[in-house]
Amino acid sequence: MRGHRIVLLMLALLLIPTAGACAEIVVIVNAHNPVTRLTRNQLIDLYMGRQLNFPNGDPALPIDQAAGSGLRGRYYQALVGKSEAGINAYWARLLFSGIASPPRVMPTSESTLQIVRENVAAIAYVEATGAGKEIHDNRIKIVFSFDEKNTLDDR
Repeated sequence: MRGHRIVLLMLALLLIPTAGACAEIVVIVNAHNPVTRLTRNQLIDLYMGRQLNFPNGDPALPIDQAAGSGLRGRYYQALVGKSEAGINAYWARLLFSGIASPPRVMPTSESTLQIVRENVAAIAYVEATGAGKEIHDNRIKIVFSFDEKNTLDDR
């Protein structure tokens, strides 16, 4: 009986989210970009190579976080329900066929923020806690926010 309680306790602890895993992910653009909001479907089109432009027709430069960053895997899981390995396989197939090119990869969250600050076409995802300071100085703006309400909705 005691063994069953320990197993149940361990399972319960695994179900408690950690602070890093729960950090809200936001999608940002340069403050001078005319886009003010994007839907989840529009993000899917941009990040999965189906669309090269923002809805208003302006060119878009999707930016990815580095492979293995943790944030990248969480973003694609929330966006399309795929793991980072699944996304890598998706892009390998598209690259082989010559259909599309994957988003540009930046090595750090800071370099991701920097390219969005400097390029009106850039679009990126970051943890809301990392973007907070930059948002307050009006160099970037949030156009989509993943939270419990819209990770499964807004399709």
